[in-house]
Parts: sequence; structure tokens; C-alpha cells
Amino acid sequence: MGDTAPLDLKISAISTLPQHHFQLPDKTEKVPKKRRSISMQLKRDIILGHLAGKSLNDLKKHFDLPRSTILCITKRSEEILTALQHGGFRKKRMTKAKYGYLEGELYEYYKYCKDNDVQIGGEELKIKAKEIAERMGSSDFRASSGWLGGFKKRFGIAFRPKNEENETSEKEEAIPQPSEELQEWLNPRNESEEDEVNISHNELLVHSTIQEGIDRLESEITQETSTLETAEPPPPTAAEALQACSTLIRYVNSTNNQELIKLSDAFSEKLNHQLLLDLISENDSKPS
Repeated sequence: MGDTAPLDLKISAISTLPQHHFQLPDKTEKVPKKRRSISMQLKRDIILGHLAGKSLNDLKKHFDLPRSTILCITKRSEEILTALQHGGFRKKRMTKAKYGYLEGELYEYYKYCKDNDVQIGGEELKIKAKEIAERMGSSDFRASSGWLGGFKKRFGIAFRPKNEENETSEKEEAIPQPSEELQEWLNPRNESEEDEVNISHNELLVHSTIQEGIDRLESEITQETSTLETAEPPPPTAAEALQACSTLIRYVNSTNNQELIKLSDAFSEKLNHQLLLDLISENDSKPS
């Protein structure tokens, strides 16, 4: 009976080469990897993370995507953000139009009309699109109703009555905002930071309370000072008036002005008589 062992086993038995050289190739079919669909929301977060300073490797680890995919998305950031700004946020993927340059120029014309309160509708867009196509030499372009509907969807355009346009314009031009998950990743907060925030808040309350008390005291002092400054002094007593009159007479006599001395003598005679009567009256009215 002959030897039925495979030839490669016979050779491997007498060969000095390693055994793996004689192993049969694995004929198991490889299962192709399923392509992962990346939503517009995820693309938005990748772009905003990149704009915030995150490296490609950081984005690759965080979003669990190949570096080449991250790079491709960041390179198309302007195109993607523009699509999101014009209603593409509700779409899963961004579709490319056949006449991209034409539609881009047409959209700029549409924005110009809106910004300058020029009334524009579907028919006006068709006419303008045909003009652009003729200028570009696109003889196969047809401004059909189907194309117009696709154009409006791609750029988030909806013709509404004038009273509704103002309410919806802000929504159509809204700038894409990062998700809460992305914000947490970009701006992580730990417990120590939260404690510092609470301490700072408490210090601010204490400082505010003290400052309010100081302001209130300063206001009260200002009011008291103002009251004292504006209050009229009490009238002088008869004794104070008599002393002042005597001082005045001495001053007039020192001037050697005879005319003033005569007036002073006549005035002082009457005044001193009245002041003496008042002084006697004040003394009598004082309690014994």
C-alpha cells in the first residue's frame, strides 16, 4: 500500500524551513466591514471640536472614527456648516447637486433679494437660473419644477407670506450650536472647580452685603450733614447783641469819621436802650 500523505507534509518533514511555510492559506472569506453612516449632527460636532482647538487624533479617539474620515470632514467644514445653516441639519447626509456653482450663485441672488426686500418666488428663481446657465454655457440645464424643489430643499428655502418671513428667517440663518455632549468634552468641570465656584459665590454675597451696609451708612451721614448745613442758626441773645453793638461803636470811633460817629451815637443810644430792656426781660424769664 502506497503512502497517501500530502506532498507538502512529506517535504516539511525533511525540510529545515519553519513549519509556517508549509501551512495552507486560510480560505475563509473575509466579511466586508459595514460602512458607518455619519449624520450631519455628528459632522457638526467634529467640525466645532476642531475649530475649538482639538487635534485630529483627539477627535479620532473621542468620536471613534478613522483619522482619514476626520480629516475629510474638517476639510469640508465650510461646505458642511453652510449646508447646516440653510436647513441641512434635518438631513442625515449632504447630497451634492449637479449644478453646484450655478446653485451657489443663484442662492446668493436669492439672499440679495431678501436682504433688500425684493419680492422673489419660484418663477423668478427659474428665470435667473436660466440666465446663469446660459452665461456658464450649460446648455443641458433645464429649470424644471423638480429641480426647483430640490434647490429649495438643499438651501432650506420656503416661500411664505411676508408676515411669516420675519419669524422664520432667524431659524433659517441660525448658526449650528454644539451638542451638550460636545460642550462637556470641550469644557470639562470637576468637583474642585464647582467648589471654587460655590466659594466665590458665597464670598460675593458677603462682600455685597457689607458694601450695602457701607453705602447705607454713608447715605445717612450725608443726609445728616446736609440737614446741619442747611439749618438756620438760632437768633442771638440780647447780651450777644449788646456786645456786638459795643464792638461796632468802638470800631466807628477808631475811624475818626465824624459823620459816621454822629450816626453811630444816635443809633447806639436807641439800640442800647432797647437791648437793655430785652436783657432784663430775658433774665426775668429764666427759672430761678
